[in-house]
Amino acid sequence: MGLRQDLRGIRPPTAEPMSVVMWTAPNCPQCRRTQAMLTRHDVPVTVKALDDSILAFAEEAGFREAPVVLGVRPDGTSEWWSGMDFERIAEFVGLARKAANNA
Repeated sequence: MGLRQDLRGIRPPTAEPMSVVMWTAPNCPQCRRTQAMLTRHDVPVTVKALDDSILAFAEEAGFREAPVVLGVRPDGTSEWWSGMDFERIAEFVGLARKAANNA
């Protein structure tokens, strides 16, 4: 099984009920901004440093920018993305708002 398939099974430690794990590079403005946008809207975020396994996964997946992000939705499905993906960020902000309203 390739690295990409192995990493698809990763679940962040804060996966209840919804969370995001970001692998970031030092001094990365996109990383800081992505984290700020998510945390400002109460999306649980775990930040980790980019390491060789994530870099290899990112290359195989065709990702060319930091951060590399794994978002886990409340229903347990997940989404990988990289860079400042406003569409994905908005999706997770919306899910966090919905979860807060239902709490």
